[in-house]
Amino acid sequence: MKYLLLVLPILFFGCADTESTEVKKDSTVELIKKKVADKKSKEETLKKESQVVTNEKKDLVKKEKIRIKNAIPSRKVVEKSDDHKSEKKVKEVVKKEKKAVVKKIKKAVPKKKAVKKKVKKKKSSAIMTFEEKEFDYGRIKPGDVVKHQFKFKNTGKSDLVISNAVASCGCTTPSFPFIPIAPGEEGYIGVVFDSSGKLGKQRPSITLTTNIGTKKIYLMGYVYDKLAK
Repeated sequence: MKYLLLVLPILFFGCADTESTEVKKDSTVELIKKKVADKKSKEETLKKESQVVTNEKKDLVKKEKIRIKNAIPSRKVVEKSDDHKSEKKVKEVVKKEKKAVVKKIKKAVPKKKAVKKKVKKKKSSAIMTFEEKEFDYGRIKPGDVVKHQFKFKNTGKSDLVISNAVASCGCTTPSFPFIPIAPGEEGYIGVVFDSSGKLGKQRPSITLTTNIGTKKIYLMGYVYDKLAK
């Protein structure tokens, strides 16, 4: 009996503690639920308020646009457009009348044939007279170099101008005066012939470009083999 009296209060107080803890848990859960519900309601109210503000802004913009349109007088715009169209029509009529008048004038006035004046090119009266147009250097050995001057005289009445001199092969190098040759004056065309790598009969040419056309001069000779008897 003594043991029973000791155990009963412990069991009683233990049950009381568990009940109190369960009550506390239920109260905290309810508080959390209330807070969540309050937060949701606040968010919904904020959304509604923002939507109201945006709608009010849109309405104000629409009203402002309508006010601006109504402020512009429509009659004046129509009058201006009509005036512009009438001006265009008048201009078109004037253009047509001008074209018609021009056509009549062209038909009345006979066309004059345009006479093209032929511009005669003045021919140079210079004359290039050579002492010799061909030089024979005879027989030479391979590797020998021949130098010669082709003398000429301007026997005409105007200046003689030589603009270029071109040899027919790379073995020949020409030179010419770059200044005009006056009437009665003399000049020369220098020619250098290198016989290296050449054998047999040779006849290179030099073509001169002048203000009276092209002229040609020649070198001629024979390159013989050193071993030949």
